[in-house]
Amino acid sequence: MKRYLLLLVLGRVLAAGDVEGNGGDAVVCTGANQTISTVEFLDLYEARELYTLKPELGDKTMEYSKKIEHVLNRMTAVDPDRKKLWLERAQKFESEARFLANAQLPDIPDTGDNLLLPSNCKVQQAVIHREPEFPQQKRYTIAQELWSVMDNDSRAALVLHELSYRDAFSMGHINSKLARYFDALIFDELWLGTQ
Repeated sequence: MKRYLLLLVLGRVLAAGDVEGNGGDAVVCTGANQTISTVEFLDLYEARELYTLKPELGDKTMEYSKKIEHVLNRMTAVDPDRKKLWLERAQKFESEARFLANAQLPDIPDTGDNLLLPSNCKVQQAVIHREPEFPQQKRYTIAQELWSVMDNDSRAALVLHELSYRDAFSMGHINSKLARYFDALIFDELWLGTQ
């Protein structure tokens, strides 16, 4: 039943065309002196707080690239071709990314307004995805200040979000709501079991 539901959501993510923007957000929390204390990628936060799932992206000591593989292995039984494609894209992610220091990325308003956050936290743009027009351009622009504070779970979640939303965007999506929900499902090991 859970695999059927995941296939249904994946199908809707990839086929829907009625669903602005192209990027990913993070929940950024500050300490008493207003410096950033934590940065959690939004898909992880929503999985836990909005959908009451339990994200599990592997052991805390794993590098983020290994966490991506760990999560994508859950897709083997459902969609092995997509798993292979996303793994290939994940391996090229850093070479296609520009890490921008000392800059706040412009907001792409596709998060929605149903998110409750602690008073010291806000949603902030962490990554922007644009198809390169010229060979020298990078596909992803990442806020270096946020990336440097993220743990490897959030870094892996950012990359996985960009992989799933890249497919969804190519199918006509104009926001990431369904892609974020799909990500929440594959982050939760109980949905597919650990492969």
